[in-house]
Amino acid sequence: MTDAVLGHFEDAFDPCDLRENSVLTLRLPDTLWCSTILVPLLNFGSISPGFWFQLMMVWLPQYGALLVSVCIQSILIAYLRQATLDQLQTRDACPDDVSYLRFVAICVLTMWVLATEGMQIFATLRWLAAIPSWQPVRHEQILTAVRSRQQRAQPIRLALHVYHQRASAGPQRKFTMFATGITRKYRTFVFLLLIIPRFLLGSACLYYSAGFITLAETIQDLILNALATAFIMEVDDTLFNLFTSGVVQRMVSNFPDIGIPRAKSTILDWSIESARFPIVFLMQVLITAAVAESWCGSPMVSYVATSLILILCVLLGMCGCMSAAGGRKMPIPKE
Repeated sequence: MTDAVLGHFEDAFDPCDLRENSVLTLRLPDTLWCSTILVPLLNFGSISPGFWFQLMMVWLPQYGALLVSVCIQSILIAYLRQATLDQLQTRDACPDDVSYLRFVAICVLTMWVLATEGMQIFATLRWLAAIPSWQPVRHEQILTAVRSRQQRAQPIRLALHVYHQRASAGPQRKFTMFATGITRKYRTFVFLLLIIPRFLLGSACLYYSAGFITLAETIQDLILNALATAFIMEVDDTLFNLFTSGVVQRMVSNFPDIGIPRAKSTILDWSIESARFPIVFLMQVLITAAVAESWCGSPMVSYVATSLILILCVLLGMCGCMSAAGGRKMPIPKE
């Protein structure tokens, strides 16, 4: 696979006449889903040269844990859906006592899902968009220069530029940018088989969890239902800490942050960094209105809020995926 390339190199080139604090850094969260993206880009040759050893100690635990996590979460969400629908069918009206507590519980649930699943998915999209697409002619020249330096094998299977940012005052800073890219097949694989399933699982859990909380009869049931729904979304993190190899966890944690110079960034990148509150607050209000009104409220409000959420998600996803794909031409290091 052309996206599995060894090595990185340092370069004192200042690509955009950078100023202090003019570089955004992107990093994938240390989660099961994100580590699955990084595992094919890591080099395990120095610690486990054998194919079968890598298969048993790295690949099977990683993808096996992801498969088990998806199965467990899907089963729990299915039972949650059935329990919520059963409660809805056995009563004529929604409970109206302690409505403020139900509203607070749904708001907290929405904020928690948005802060974990939502922001992690969005960070993954931005990180994936920052990686250029594989271009054989230009990238093969970079790889030839990397190999000619006979550098020690690094735990990164992508060639990286390590830039030294020159500032007018203060210590010199370093940041990295991808010198080569990943293929379209691998980008499509990550988007279709990792990002979309995670989005669907998180959305289904949030929707039926809100119904499970809304239809709770007593305060004790309401609190227990809220805690039970939070447990479902923690399954993947538990399996990641329990089954993923410690070597993989360390290599994922040590994966370098990717820098985006101001010249390559978009309005979306800088708005998320400097003006995150309006975007997150708008999303929070829309999601809360959609899930709360869909079970015990006005269906029209839920439909309008859901439509606005879909439009906003599509716009953010398109802007994130198109922000830096391909990117500006990277300099080829001199031998």
